[in-house]
Amino acid sequence: MTSRIFPLIPLLAFGVLAGCATHDREWHKESGESHISRTSSPGYLAEQNYATASIRERWTLGGEPVELSMLIPQGGHKLPLVIYLPGLGETADAGLAWRQAWAEAGYAVVSLQPVRLGPSLLPAEKARSGDFNLVARAQYAPKALSRRIALVGEALDELKRRSHESQAAALAQVDFSRVGVTGFDLGAQTAMAVAGEMYDVGSALKRPEGVRCVIAFSPYADFSGPGFEQRFGPIHMPVLSVTSEDDADPYGVISTPEIRRAPFQYMPPDNKYLLALYNVPHSLIGGSETPAAGSVHESATHPASGSDSNDHAGRRHRGKGRRGGGESSSGSEAARPGDISPAAWTDQLKLVQSVSTAYLDAMLKEDPEASRWLVQQAHRWLGESAELISK
Repeated sequence: MTSRIFPLIPLLAFGVLAGCATHDREWHKESGESHISRTSSPGYLAEQNYATASIRERWTLGGEPVELSMLIPQGGHKLPLVIYLPGLGETADAGLAWRQAWAEAGYAVVSLQPVRLGPSLLPAEKARSGDFNLVARAQYAPKALSRRIALVGEALDELKRRSHESQAAALAQVDFSRVGVTGFDLGAQTAMAVAGEMYDVGSALKRPEGVRCVIAFSPYADFSGPGFEQRFGPIHMPVLSVTSEDDADPYGVISTPEIRRAPFQYMPPDNKYLLALYNVPHSLIGGSETPAAGSVHESATHPASGSDSNDHAGRRHRGKGRRGGGESSSGSEAARPGDISPAAWTDQLKLVQSVSTAYLDAMLKEDPEASRWLVQQAHRWLGESAELISK
């Protein structure tokens, strides 16, 4: 069987057209239950594989400059739309590992980042002095969140408007009645608010029309404001949360990575998923395609983690190993908390690409085979590399 999650291909100049490939879905029987063999499949297979075009623009929304990075499948029609919201200090080009996989699976993917939240947010010397923690916390406050929610709605309105213009032919293929909102870090907080998380910000959190599901990479939670049950209980929209027990942010906004599980635990059942990765740092969950040189897991040295490296390592390895089976590329377990080889990094990227694409296919394309893979096949394919929990 050939993969439906293909190696990343070079981005094409915008306006370039290319075809798409279709794939037969093969299901095998074992003990009366359908499954995909780990030795014959690298994961979930999207029904078609599209070449993509890349568009980079700067718009003015709500009176402020916003960077947009778009990936548009070529040759498709009535494409579901995925909005991606980068993390604090990132550009609109962030999260490429996820955005490219979704675009190749047939989604128009638009990443947007206000210039004020990008790399120029803080000079390097202030970040080193610890001021970044205060600035970061200010951006997670309800007032700042309400502005970002409004920005998502303004971006969708502008995309719809431009889809009717002849010079924006690529956007004419977008189906604005099927929208997913995804985000990492600060963007995950915004995505969860779109899903219905209760904040004390009044009418500013009106949900944009057409949004059907949310993916939160490194979900945000803290002990200020409403309690978890009051905050996450109103979320009835489908949500996929992606995190790990080593998912500590570099600026110390969250007290411990374990708190990122709270949204899943307190949301009501029905199409709620938690992808729990092992030995995976915050930056990988943000969709970085390769580890930084000399990469050590952020939480291994984070002063706010409240545990030394030995405790941290013990938590990470308790009851879980690296991926087993013949197609493992991750090798032996890391000697230190946060060490992750390039091969293991790529291995984990594939896990998230497969699960997130299957989730989008199930929620936005209403693909029954994608739903079946999530419920019946994913846990078997993930093995000991990760855990997919649903309710």
